[in-house]
Amino acid sequence: MAKKHDLKVCKGTFRLIGNVQGVTSDRFFQTMEFDSGRIKNQCSFGVETSPNNVNYVTVEGFDGEEAWFSKWDKDTKTNDIKKVAWDDRFNFDEEGYQPFFGTRVGLELDDKGKPQVATMFGFDASQEISASLEDDMGVFIEGQISYTSYKKGDELKRYKNFVPQKIYAQKNMVDFESDKFKEENRFEQEIVFVSIEQEKDPETNKPTGRFFVFAKIVTRDGVEDATFIVEDKQLAGKMRKGLKPYYGIQVMGRLVTKVEDVEVSDEDAWGSDEDIDGGSSIKFREMIITKAYPQSIDKESYSEEKLASIKQAEDDFGEIESDEEDGEEVW
Repeated sequence: MAKKHDLKVCKGTFRLIGNVQGVTSDRFFQTMEFDSGRIKNQCSFGVETSPNNVNYVTVEGFDGEEAWFSKWDKDTKTNDIKKVAWDDRFNFDEEGYQPFFGTRVGLELDDKGKPQVATMFGFDASQEISASLEDDMGVFIEGQISYTSYKKGDELKRYKNFVPQKIYAQKNMVDFESDKFKEENRFEQEIVFVSIEQEKDPETNKPTGRFFVFAKIVTRDGVEDATFIVEDKQLAGKMRKGLKPYYGIQVMGRLVTKVEDVEVSDEDAWGSDEDIDGGSSIKFREMIITKAYPQSIDKESYSEEKLASIKQAEDDFGEIESDEEDGEEVW
């Protein structure tokens, strides 16, 4: 998709190693047909990276009239694109070409325990993944973070989607009780800093010791609001002192899924208890910043006026549909 503005896009990536959860859920694999006639396959599941911390990812894709394959040209530094009829995609076999924006799937291991990797269109990858995954299966996942929003009536809904680009089987499931266990769960995100504020207990109005970081995320389609958490008081102080509104900066952290119990009465839901996703609890994900890279601070690319101009364009033309390296200074 071509960019709709000239501002630098904020890239976000994540990495998880853990055990699969949710294969028996009704929402694990779904095929949806739309009024346009297009079909979407979607596979959604959880990855438990430490006890009781399950983060959810989705692999999905549409069918189409054409299948696009790409090959990187080192000389021109561009992708050479070739198109074939959608139904002929499995017959295309030109050397060096891979499905454009494909997902690398390696859920079968060879005799040495190495994944056998193939790059697939999301439509096909979701089917392959749904047929191969089992609960408690160990997996390695890397991908991109996507931020979207849309209006439903008068309500603005915001979503963070964690989209795998690589999903490989591990030789063994992760043993959380092992002395050698170390959680592998992280994200890296470029943000446009707006402000940092203390989190306060809603009942006592006293500081909790944590901080909210309010930020903007510039996407290819526009600009989205995002909120992060800082638990390290020293890091919060450095961010407050070293950043001004609309400075860009790269941060790193971990994903934590929290569960809150809610009371669900018979009058609040249709159907049986089995129909209620999550039963009497709701899940929400926090993105906790553990490091920030001061050498990545960008004072020039963004401003309140530049970001406002993107929002103005959205208003005018319609709503958007729905490791730290050696020697690097960190806060």
